[in-house]
Amino acid sequence: MRPLQAYRQQQNTFLPRIDLILALYRTGLDLIRRARTAFDEKRETDAKSLLAQAQMIVTSLASGYTGATDEAGLNFLRLYEFVAYCLSDPSTKHLDSAERVLRTLSEGFVAAREEALELEATGQIPPLSKERQVEVSV
Repeated sequence: MRPLQAYRQQQNTFLPRIDLILALYRTGLDLIRRARTAFDEKRETDAKSLLAQAQMIVTSLASGYTGATDEAGLNFLRLYEFVAYCLSDPSTKHLDSAERVLRTLSEGFVAAREEALELEATGQIPPLSKERQVEVSV
C-alpha cells in the first residue's frame, strides 16, 4: 500500500459507537472505585474531584438521550439522573448504588456489542462522524 493510501485509510477509521459507550462506562466505574479509595485514605478533595469527573461521564451518556420521548430513552435518563444524584452525595450507600446501576447498564451494552457492531457496519446505526467525535482525557 502506498503511503498516501495508508494515510487516507487511517483517516476514515472511527471508533464504533458501542465501543465509545463502553469506554465511558469503564471509565466512570473506575473513577468511582478510585474515589472510594481516596475517601478511605482521607483524601476528600481528590475523591470529590474524581466523582465530579464521573458525573461528567454520566452527563455525557445522558446527552445521547436528549429529547427522547420513548419509554426506553426516558428510563435511561431516569437512571443517569439517579446515578448523578448518588455521585453528588458520596456516602458509601450512594456510591454502591451508583456503581451497581452503571455496572448493570454496562453489562447490557457488553452483551449487545456484537449486534451493535453489525448494525453499524450495515448502516442501520449511523457511525460516529469525525465531526461529532471528541477527544476526552481523564
